[in-house]
Amino acid sequence: MKSKYSGMIKRLSSRSETSTMLILLVMVVIIACLQKNFFSSRTLLSYINAFTPLILLAMGQAVVIIAGGLDMSCGTAMALLLCIMTKIMNPDEPATGLLALAVGLAAAVGIGLVNGFAVGYLRLPPVIATYATSYIWLGMQAFKPLLPFGGRTVIETTVARLREGGATDIVLVTGFLADQVEQCVRGDDVRFVHNHNYARSEMFDSVKLGLAVAKDEEIFLLPADLPQFDPALLEKLKTVSAQAVHPVCCGRNGHPLLLRRSAVAAVLAHDGRRGLKGALGGLDAAVLETEDFGCLLDIDTPDDYLQLLDFRSRSIPTLGECEKLFQRFNTPQQVRAHCEAVCGMAMRLSENVRGIDRELLMTAARIHDAARKERGHAEVLAEVLTKMGYAKLASVIRVHMDLPSQMSGGLSESSLLYLADKLVLEDREVTLDQRFSRAEERFRDQPEALAAVRRKKAAAQKILAHIQEMHQTA
Repeated sequence: MKSKYSGMIKRLSSRSETSTMLILLVMVVIIACLQKNFFSSRTLLSYINAFTPLILLAMGQAVVIIAGGLDMSCGTAMALLLCIMTKIMNPDEPATGLLALAVGLAAAVGIGLVNGFAVGYLRLPPVIATYATSYIWLGMQAFKPLLPFGGRTVIETTVARLREGGATDIVLVTGFLADQVEQCVRGDDVRFVHNHNYARSEMFDSVKLGLAVAKDEEIFLLPADLPQFDPALLEKLKTVSAQAVHPVCCGRNGHPLLLRRSAVAAVLAHDGRRGLKGALGGLDAAVLETEDFGCLLDIDTPDDYLQLLDFRSRSIPTLGECEKLFQRFNTPQQVRAHCEAVCGMAMRLSENVRGIDRELLMTAARIHDAARKERGHAEVLAEVLTKMGYAKLASVIRVHMDLPSQMSGGLSESSLLYLADKLVLEDREVTLDQRFSRAEERFRDQPEALAAVRRKKAAAQKILAHIQEMHQTA
C-alpha cells in the first residue's frame, strides 16, 4: 500500500502541471491572507467577471496548442470584437445589448473561419497565418479618435478635458475621416485645419499646421487619443517658466506639451529632422513632475486601448464631470450640502486608515446622492457612472444605502462611505442613535422593516467600532 501511494506521489510530482497547481495554490493563500474579504461572494464575483474573458481565451488557445499550432491574432481579434460590440450597444436601448452579442458571436465565428481557411486550406503555418491576420483585424478596428470611451468617443473626451482645463481656442488638425471627427466636436471654441496630405506626411507636419493658426500665447500640444489626462495639469504646466514644458510621470514624457509663443517661430522653421523632438532641441525646455498617469496613456495598439479602459474603470471623474452629473439630475442645493458634509466626515474617518484610496472615497462622498430625486437613486447613479467607464467608483456608490453584510467586517471605501452617510443627517453631524431613531420609531409595528433598519444600524456600529479599535491600538 505504501509503495502504491509513493508511486502515485512520484508520478504526480514529475508532471509539470503539479508544480503549476502548487504555485497557483500558494498565490491564492498569500492573496487570501493579505485581503480579508478574499473569499466573500462579492470579491469572488469581481474576480470571475475580471478573469472569465482571459480564461475563455486561454481555453481556446489551449485547444490550438494541443493541436500543434499557435494563434497570434487573439489580442487584435478581441480588440476588434470589443470595438464592434461597443459601437452597436446603446445605453438607452437595452435590446441593443443582445444585438451586439449576436453580431459579436457572428464576427468571432468569421474570424475563426478566416484563420482556419488560411491554415487548413492554404496550408500556411499557424504562426505565420495568424500573425498576418492579426494585422487585418488591427486595420479593421475603428479609427482611434472615434473609439467609444466613457459613453462618448475618445476625441470628444479629449476636447472636453481641454475645455475643463481652461482652453478657449482649440485647433484640431484632421486627416482620415475628417468629416466624422468634425461632427463629433463641433463648437464655437473649436477650429479645424485639414491635412490633405495626411497619408504621406509625418506627425510633425500636422503639428506645424496647427501651430501656424494658433492664436494663444500658451499653446498645448497633444494627440487626439489622450482622453484621460487631468485638466488641472494645464494650469500646473503654466507655472513653469520655459519655452517648452513637458509633464513627466514615472520617468516618461507625457502630454500635453506646453509651447509658449516665443518658441513657435523656431518650431515652424525646423527642417523636420527627428520631428518635434528635434525642434525642441534648440529651445529653453523644462519638465514638470506629475502623478497624473493619464498623461501617458495614448492609444498606439489594441492593448493600449484595453489598458486605457481599465485605467478609466479605476479612476474618478473630473470636477467638471461631477458638476455635469449634478446638472443632469437637477440635484437640489440641500442635497449638495449633504454630500459635502458626508465628504468631510468620510475624510476624517479615513485618516490613518491604510489601504484606502482617499481620492476615490472623497469623490464618491461628494456625488453619492446626486440622483436622490430618482427612485433607487444609488443604483441609478451607479449605472450612469458605469456607462461613463468609472466602474470602481460605481461599485462604491451602489452600496452606500445598504451595505452587504460581508463588507461591514473591514474598512474599505464602500464601508467608510456607508458609515459617513449614516453620521450625517441633511448637512448636520449626528450620532448613529440619532440617525436611526426616527426610522426605528416609524417602523416599530412593522417587524420586517424594523429588522432591516436595525441591520443597517448594526452594520454602521460595527464599522465605527472597527475604526475606534484601530485608533486605540495605533
